[in-house]
Amino acid sequence: MSAASPKPVPSFLLERAAREPDAVLCMVPLSMQASLPGGTAHPDHPEWCTIRVDSALHQVAGLARRLHALGVRSGDRVAIVAETSHLWAATDLAVMSIGGVTVGLYTTLPPRKLGGLLKHCSARLVIFENDAMWERYRDVIESVPLGAQVFHSGGAVEPLRPSECSSSWLHAQIAAIDPAQPAAIVYTSGTTGDSKGVVLSHAAFHHVVCESRNAVPTRPGDRSVVFLPMAHVLQRFATYRGLVDGVEGWYAPDIESLPETIRQARPHILIAVPRVLEKIRQQARARAVERSAGSLFDWASAVAEQPRASTFRSRARHSLADRLVLKRVRSGLGGHLRVIASGSAPLDRRLAAWFEGCGIAVREGWGLTETCAPATAVPLTESRPGSVGRALDGVELRVAEDGELEVRSPALFTEYLDDAEATAAAADDAPA
Repeated sequence: MSAASPKPVPSFLLERAAREPDAVLCMVPLSMQASLPGGTAHPDHPEWCTIRVDSALHQVAGLARRLHALGVRSGDRVAIVAETSHLWAATDLAVMSIGGVTVGLYTTLPPRKLGGLLKHCSARLVIFENDAMWERYRDVIESVPLGAQVFHSGGAVEPLRPSECSSSWLHAQIAAIDPAQPAAIVYTSGTTGDSKGVVLSHAAFHHVVCESRNAVPTRPGDRSVVFLPMAHVLQRFATYRGLVDGVEGWYAPDIESLPETIRQARPHILIAVPRVLEKIRQQARARAVERSAGSLFDWASAVAEQPRASTFRSRARHSLADRLVLKRVRSGLGGHLRVIASGSAPLDRRLAAWFEGCGIAVREGWGLTETCAPATAVPLTESRPGSVGRALDGVELRVAEDGELEVRSPALFTEYLDDAEATAAAADDAPA
């Protein structure tokens, strides 16, 4: 796949289906799968369902047809207010397949804030997780022309269900999409001011997915765990990247189930934020304390955080720490975890060194919502704790006189929605 010829994001699924229709796309808890039929029970994991690529394509096509029947057209904004799931990902691709624009909104937003964002993005339709979430926000969705649907319904709201659809119809819809047109609107956190609606094109996602593959490659058949919010650009990028690379994604039912999901999925790669990595270490220590081995864990961790020297003493200490403690940590993470990609916030060097000492490579990257996720990354071939690496291919960086980092990239956002002044100010600061 070449970043020089951008394509619509849903084409990732079409191309994957053409290559390997029977490959496993993702694993879904049975509790989630019931609302979107098409999976098969997994013989070794009775509480999980296997979704293959051809089934996912059929699901996306049916959802796209359903959204079209509801009145969604090219350029329309469809808001999704739901927890991370295969349903979220499939609906996202369905929206984009008919030229729509996905607007992911956090489920923790106060009703008044959510209502304001729905009005700001001129949402045509809003999709909630379930009846209870719809009930919470029902008073602020009057401005949404097509109203609301839900993923999981107890009868209060009509659930979103796929319609019958031919693959040729879906191919024609995707072929009509201009890669330069918007694919998503992602709202910034608003920690330094009002939230801004960052408009990201299909071409921007295409570029960052392609170029990040050179820095941190994966292997076909790798497994990962999907748990970060889909309303955040990092998880959206990671989902599309997994679709292209053939990574098998396991959807955690919720954040509390993450440790058990990791143990069952036995992932090879994990996309995480520093806080999650801190919790993994804390939980590993808590389990050691339960075995009355807290002091041993602390000693082994101190050894893991130290660089491996070539001396016999250093090699022996690391070997003993690994045999007594660190291999148990790897086993608790499934026993196959090869690399952790960390982003969204700075990662403590000692924490990164601890994972490295456990035999798991940690690579950081840097980016913004406006850069469509990573703009830099530390290559897998290098170990540079405390660094976010170098610019991805096609990305230019420079430090302005006032210390601000300036970026030029094919993956840059198109505009701040309905904020010409902020858009112009950001563009004025771009490298010449």
